[in-house]
Amino acid sequence: LAAALAATGVDVRLQRRGRTGAVVLLVDPQGERTMFPDRAAASLLEHVDPAWLDGVAWLHLPSYGFEHEPMRSELRRLVAAARQRGAGVSIDASSTGLLEGLGVERVLGWIAELRPDVLFANETEAALLGIAGGGAVAASVARAVVVKHGPAPTEVFEGGELARRVEVAPVAGVRDLTGAGDAFAAGFLAATLQGADAAGACRAGHAAAASVLTNPGASTTRPA
Repeated sequence: LAAALAATGVDVRLQRRGRTGAVVLLVDPQGERTMFPDRAAASLLEHVDPAWLDGVAWLHLPSYGFEHEPMRSELRRLVAAARQRGAGVSIDASSTGLLEGLGVERVLGWIAELRPDVLFANETEAALLGIAGGGAVAASVARAVVVKHGPAPTEVFEGGELARRVEVAPVAGVRDLTGAGDAFAAGFLAATLQGADAAGACRAGHAAAASVLTNPGASTTRPA
C-alpha cells in the first residue's frame, strides 16, 4: 500500500507496529456500500514527529480517528500543531454507524473543540448530527459545513447560514460509491488551497468524486 501511494506521488509517512487492520466491504447493485472495519494498528497513531507537518498547508481528519485512543488524543495534538503552523483543518463525519457508536453529542463536542475550517458530511450524517439545514449547531462546530446530497446539489453553510448550493453534474455508469466522499474532500481542499471559492471547490470535489464512481479500478470490490 505504501509503495502504491508513493508511486502516485504521495509523500507517505508511516508508523509501523501492531496488527494490520482490515475492512469488509459490501457493495450492492446500485453501488451503495456497507463497511465493517477492524481498525487494529490504525488506531495506534501517537507521538507523531512534528516534522511531518513541516510545509503542510492543510490537515484533514476522518472522524474514524476519534474511535479509539491513543489516536483520538493524537489528532487533537496534531490539530493544535497545524494551527500553530497556519495550516487549515477539516474533518469528515465519516459514518453514521461510527457517530452513533461514539455518541452524537460526544462527537459534536469533540468537533466543536477542534473548530475545523470545514466539516464534511453526507446527507444522513448531517441529519444525525443536526446540521443538515445549517443553524446554530452547524455554526457552533465549524466555520463552514459542506453537506453532500449524492446527485442532488451540495450545500455549503457558513456561520450556520446557507452560503452556496452547487449543482452536481450527472454521472453515468456508477459502479461503486466507495471512496467518493474522500475524493470529493480531496478535490474540494485542493481547489480551496489554489484560491477557489466555495462553489468552485465543490465543483472540483464533484469532478474528483465522479472519477471514482465510474472507475472499475478504484477499488477491488464488485457489486454483490
